[in-house]
Amino acid sequence: LPTQAATILVDPAGSGNATTITDGIALAAAGDTVEVVAGTYHENIDFGGRSIALVGRDGFNWAEEF
Repeated sequence: LPTQAATILVDPAGSGNATTITDGIALAAAGDTVEVVAGTYHENIDFGGRSIALVGRDGFNWAEEF
């Protein structure tokens, strides 16, 4: 049976599933969405070859912009 895609919330304040984008991506499987709360993040992002959507909580979709 196919699994349903998950949404992982990244919030540095700790109210999400992860506090960094890197940790959020580590929790994600192919097809999942990593949703990021607004803020400044100083990270090197590596999707590990997986197809993961990275979106801002305010609706900004990085895949559409870059």
